[in-house]
Amino acid sequence: MSDWSHGYNVSMGYSYGFYREMAPDWLDFCAWIGGFEPPRRAGRPLRYLELGCGQGFGLCLLAAANSGAEFLGVDFQPEHIEHATGLAEAAGLTNVRFVRADFLDLAAEWPADFGTFDYVTMHGIISYLSPPLISAVIQCLSHSVAEGGLVYVSYNAQPGCLSTVPLQHIARRIKEIENADGAAPAEEAIALIDGLAAAEAPVFQVMPALMPRVEALKTRDRNYLVHEYLSENWNLFWHSDVAASFAQRRSISSARRRLPTISSWNFCRSRFASRFSNNRPRMSARTCRISSSTRRSGATSSAARPGREAAAPAGTRCRCMRLPRSCLGAH
Repeated sequence: MSDWSHGYNVSMGYSYGFYREMAPDWLDFCAWIGGFEPPRRAGRPLRYLELGCGQGFGLCLLAAANSGAEFLGVDFQPEHIEHATGLAEAAGLTNVRFVRADFLDLAAEWPADFGTFDYVTMHGIISYLSPPLISAVIQCLSHSVAEGGLVYVSYNAQPGCLSTVPLQHIARRIKEIENADGAAPAEEAIALIDGLAAAEAPVFQVMPALMPRVEALKTRDRNYLVHEYLSENWNLFWHSDVAASFAQRRSISSARRRLPTISSWNFCRSRFASRFSNNRPRMSARTCRISSSTRRSGATSSAARPGREAAAPAGTRCRCMRLPRSCLGAH
């Protein structure tokens, strides 16, 4: 593994995808329904930054759908930036640009021409970073989030992702022993787990979700397998720990919001950053209840909407709300 990669597997480029939860309108709705002003400002274009933009496909779609906004994608992998830049040029997009940069360098010195952003998003990247790089990413947020801005972060979450641990461990061990690049170690791990299933190994009684997850991976492309399971760092986070990390940066974390998928709409509200760590056991209990393998969370420096603060009883630390499915429409 080359030094510039920081342990991330760069033997293949990442896959392509679009995640609706990263769209400005979606994030605005999450902020609004949670009681906070969306970060849009009248009289100037909104600015949107994606840290770890990958191939740039999702960011180009957002740029095409929001022609009056400014978009910046940052990634450290040259292959990704080359592809993303070519995609934007081919689509005739003039409101998006892509820059190759290392998080450690950005944390030490934020480029003046980057400025600050109303939205800063990170899809999954902290799950594959070492602790120093995660600290650098959080420092980048302090540099990049505008007043009233909103941060989106998704990551592999405890306890929902636990059924993936055997596959990831076996795949990484195969890679280390065979010194193999590409998706072959992950594919060999899948084959080994198939053999365990055929032998009715007890692990499937302890982890009944393991085999369905392995079956689903058989339909994923090889690029996804490489980036998901074959990097040196592979982290599963409790949401309370991520919230506590964000709360250390006062400039971005006066409140936080769970940004959910439409089929599982739960908000766990904390009114002030200082209360994140105080309520971590309760947060973890809710995380067990949700038990999603991927968690989408947010932080905002926006003030609460008028009337929202008065609605919360004195001393309230965390409130939960569930919207009826009838409110959400058909999806």
